[in-house]
Amino acid sequence: MSNRGQSETTSRNDEIEEAAGQWLERLALGSLTDEETGEFEAWKSQSLAHRVAYVRLEATWQRTERLAALHRPMLEKPPVGGNPGGRLSPKYATALGAVLLVGAGVFFGSQHAGDLAYSTDVGNREIISLADGSHIELNTNSALRVRLGRGRREVYLDKGEAYFDVSHDAKRPFTVVALGHRVTDIGTKFSVREDANKVEVALVEGKARLDLSATEQSSRSEMLLPGDVAIATADQISMQKLSGQSIANQLGWRRGVIVFDSTPLGKAVAEVNRYNRTKLVVTDPSISRLTISGTFPADNFQIVVDAARDVYGLHTKRHEDSIEILR
Repeated sequence: MSNRGQSETTSRNDEIEEAAGQWLERLALGSLTDEETGEFEAWKSQSLAHRVAYVRLEATWQRTERLAALHRPMLEKPPVGGNPGGRLSPKYATALGAVLLVGAGVFFGSQHAGDLAYSTDVGNREIISLADGSHIELNTNSALRVRLGRGRREVYLDKGEAYFDVSHDAKRPFTVVALGHRVTDIGTKFSVREDANKVEVALVEGKARLDLSATEQSSRSEMLLPGDVAIATADQISMQKLSGQSIANQLGWRRGVIVFDSTPLGKAVAEVNRYNRTKLVVTDPSISRLTISGTFPADNFQIVVDAARDVYGLHTKRHEDSIEILR
């Protein structure tokens, strides 16, 4: 795509985001008339991009409101220079939501010491702040244990996925063990995902060493640099190099989204199912091979169903706890 084309696409996306934000703010304030509500529904129905933008901002707003509610009892008076009338733009809500989420992680995580266990339910995430200054973001349906001692810092990822922002300490190595594989931090930001008898490590910043075995010193090892993605199975480690944008897309869950880039629909459905209790099902191989692109709210499977319907004219059949995608 030319620079002009990219600029026009970016401008159009900004316009959609701004419009979605304006509708969200007006709905939150309860200021819409019946006629304006009709206009809002018409705007959403104009395109999938409109619906995706609105749902994404609405999810961010709701998370912010829940977290703010937890903090309101701690506020004795409104902040000086506050926002009169309670009006809060979606962009500010997004930033505030991130700050409150980090704050909540620091507040709850720093009160524990020694061996700790953390887990998340389907569709939830948690930020854990450790006493050494390191931070862990735990993704959907995940569990880990933390052991902190004078000479060691160990994390055992029992299932799922986590992102690590490690405070480096040469005297106390920081290690992550998953499916018998070990990742050792060397001043690092990285993610670890356990899935289908393999472990995937993506390095964002710094260095990390991946050992095929957490116990055998002579086992094969690989040193990871920024952009490296390593996949470890029972007997081998494979390496690939990704761009910074591709790594950021893989970590979209940290901001509540899933990013697809010409992703086969079968693979996209499997990813969406990680975040939702209602499961999408594709049994037709020809449908599984169709590709999908875009940024979708992780916790809203309906948007992906809408995309499949709008782009390929597919249909759905609802079952008790699943939705089957059909031609």
